[in-house]
Amino acid sequence: MIYEINHRLHYQYSHPVFLETQLLHLKPLTDAHQTLKKYRLKIEPEPALITETADAAGNPAHEIWFRGNTTRFLIEAFSLVETKRQNPFNYLLRENSLSLPVQYPDLLKETLKPYQQQHAHPAVADIAHEAANRAGQKTSPFLSELCLIIHQRIHYRHREEGFPWAPEKTIAERSGSCRDMALLFIACCRAVGLAAKFTSGYLWDSTSLIGSDLHAWSEVYLEGAGWRGYDPSTGLAIDEHYISLASAQDPRLVTPVIGTFRSNSAISHFEKQVSIKPVSEPSSLIA
Repeated sequence: MIYEINHRLHYQYSHPVFLETQLLHLKPLTDAHQTLKKYRLKIEPEPALITETADAAGNPAHEIWFRGNTTRFLIEAFSLVETKRQNPFNYLLRENSLSLPVQYPDLLKETLKPYQQQHAHPAVADIAHEAANRAGQKTSPFLSELCLIIHQRIHYRHREEGFPWAPEKTIAERSGSCRDMALLFIACCRAVGLAAKFTSGYLWDSTSLIGSDLHAWSEVYLEGAGWRGYDPSTGLAIDEHYISLASAQDPRLVTPVIGTFRSNSAISHFEKQVSIKPVSEPSSLIA
């Protein structure tokens, strides 16, 4: 599928401020599962310098520097993306990945180490072990069971601001945002030895409670399949309706806008708008 995405973020300040360096994760990835066909970024006030780069996790990013003071900061990102994953289960796992605990080969262990952990909160471990037992300790069924358990037990809560809650808080509250549920899924995967990471992006689904907005889900590394995504907020594996922006072992590293401003007394006001639509031909906005 091909999607046209318009993501607008507008910060307004009660008094003039100086914008420190800003790091943006708003350019969709190009990988085996999707292709960025066109992209345009609009920034106001006019930056002193924009550098397109890759962050520490290899995600596309923009570093932006400013000069002078301003009372507003406007970001508009226009993207045309083709997604390719119609069947999220079109893989054959290698023998060492078929059952839990997965045994990653020595060559991969150091690479995947940041995406794993040694200890889990007891509440997290309980959910992980329940899913593993339901799945007969089989890896792929475990991931589906875990996704379904979280989807059924955690009530979706729209929460615009703040980093994801600790997984044990999401369990205790029995509710959470998509990013809270994603982090809980990651913690459960790591509790049984799987390498997992956090992904920020978009979901197109006109019937979803999430609507047109930024979205978050989890990805798990499986030998024979690579990184595969699961969305516990919908209870589904990631397919062609998902558009990835950035992934990392820590969700704080893939925040769409990372930066601060300098001021003695200014109060900020933030508005955002996200439009996602499937298209056959791009509009003049990004053509």
